[in-house]
Amino acid sequence: MKKLIFSLLIISLQVTAAPVRFDFVFDDPNSSARTEGFIVFEDTLLPNPGDTTFVLPDPAVIDLQLTVTGSVNSDGTYNLSDYDEIDFWTNGGTLDFSQPLIGQATNGQPWGTTFDGSSGEFNLWSYGNGGVKSSGRYQGQGGGGPVGGPPTACFWFTICEPGGQGGNNNTATKGIGGGVSPMELQSMQPGRGTPVQSVPSLNVLSIMALATVILLMAVLFRRRLN
Repeated sequence: MKKLIFSLLIISLQVTAAPVRFDFVFDDPNSSARTEGFIVFEDTLLPNPGDTTFVLPDPAVIDLQLTVTGSVNSDGTYNLSDYDEIDFWTNGGTLDFSQPLIGQATNGQPWGTTFDGSSGEFNLWSYGNGGVKSSGRYQGQGGGGPVGGPPTACFWFTICEPGGQGGNNNTATKGIGGGVSPMELQSMQPGRGTPVQSVPSLNVLSIMALATVILLMAVLFRRRLN
């Protein structure tokens, strides 16, 4: 019995959080505006395949850091507290998180290779949009927020400096209404840079294992009393 309890305790400690980090680059091909950073998801809470809008704070999004350079008004460093929502849509594909994401197969075009909604989505919203899923985005919104604030989603795989207003998206403006310096996703790959240290969190399996350990210890204690 003691060996069983010990084994379950080891399992409960091992079955913990599995953070996955992606380094990303957004770049405006027509200006010097560029955003580099990383995001850390809890792998067990990141649907794959999936179409998810994470309304922050959310346990699935552990960390976000990004630096903007070459912009008109938004140069600076931003983090998770500057954003309200994160979009992540695999477009029906099951992505391999151990490999660069751009170019992986989806139910449409390879992930991250188009800017029209046919290849999934990853984006950052510095103001809330009611948790609308990625596949329903950009119906007359995007690029809003205060001038000089953090860059925000303005179209598929594209972030813009806030233009101080929202705007109706249309093909003539590449869907960007009210935003400036449209920076398109150029790279998104795992595991580079300084490792992210996170506090382990318990998932369902580890909680069940711990509960079993506690129950067995209670049974043993009661037998000794008798």
